[in-house]
Amino acid sequence: MLIYDAFDGRFLTIKLRPRQSCCSVCGDNPTINKLQDYELFCGASATDKVIRRKKLMINEYKQLVEEKCPHILVDVREPVELDICSLPGSLSILCSKINTGEVNFVDHVGDDDNSMYVLCKQGNDSQKAVQLLIDKGFCKNLDNLLLNDDPSCVRDSTLDTSAGGKLNVTFKDIAGGLQAWAKHIDKDFPVY
Repeated sequence: MLIYDAFDGRFLTIKLRPRQSCCSVCGDNPTINKLQDYELFCGASATDKVIRRKKLMINEYKQLVEEKCPHILVDVREPVELDICSLPGSLSILCSKINTGEVNFVDHVGDDDNSMYVLCKQGNDSQKAVQLLIDKGFCKNLDNLLLNDDPSCVRDSTLDTSAGGKLNVTFKDIAGGLQAWAKHIDKDFPVY
């Protein structure tokens, strides 16, 4: 099987196993002979993608760092992965702690830190973390963001605090994660 990644302009070849006579798809007596409704089969809708306005491309993040724009970088990888590599100044917060509500973001947000960028290895877990933040109610008004993809430090969503006050904070996923950083920004950055 040939897989083409148009975004990166690369090909990947995967060798499939040979046909087996007892296979339920390609065997002598197939029992699966039509496409399945994936959402019905899994019992969940396909809502695993964060829309573009909640994403930040890796080159946009680099520009923010170069311009010294105040922000907080949240790394949602496991501790064993953090031991291998991490970006300077990143704050480790596991997705599981976001999910259980064990995180108090007020402890991490200063007066000028009105943007939180969420990062992981490839961008998948950070997408989930941003969605968790939305689902858990950390982000109010996030669906009312302007469709402006300018990565400037704009206060455009609020974060409920346990003290009853509100902080203006933007949460965005960094697309491609650390692998994109290693590929496009720092070629010497460790890849695992």
